[in-house]
Amino acid sequence: MTLLKLLQMIPLHLVPFTLIEDVPIFPGCEGLSSNEERRNCMSEKITRFVNKNFDTDLGPKLNLKGINRVNVIFKIDKQGNIIDVQSRAPHPKLEEEAERVINALPQMQPGKQRGKPYRFLMPFLLFFRYRINAKPGKKKPVGAFLPAGFCF
Repeated sequence: MTLLKLLQMIPLHLVPFTLIEDVPIFPGCEGLSSNEERRNCMSEKITRFVNKNFDTDLGPKLNLKGINRVNVIFKIDKQGNIIDVQSRAPHPKLEEEAERVINALPQMQPGKQRGKPYRFLMPFLLFFRYRINAKPGKKKPVGAFLPAGFCF
């Protein structure tokens, strides 16, 4: 039995994002043909967007030190919009900022499974490293988009 036949037997709400037939396409990634290329392009574009738009002055303002991790989960709906953003961070202000930035992501071409648009759950990890005497405006976050999740 082929992998495609096996995937067709799995209920759609259980298909991992890493095995999705057509991943969502971030603006600027349209010319790429393979899922792997599109997934990598999306990762790079989302990471750049977050690094550019995240208020990195929050760390020193909140007196955060060392490495801080922000976990974000969001969905890309059937129209390619960002919905249902949730976050977890060591401070509520970091959670609010992460949600603000992810909600500002541009609309994408929706992902497809079996030729039909589906919503996908997407995780995003953001790491910050702050020195004890960091001054506002001096630190930038280092983001890492993790292309794993589930469609439903």
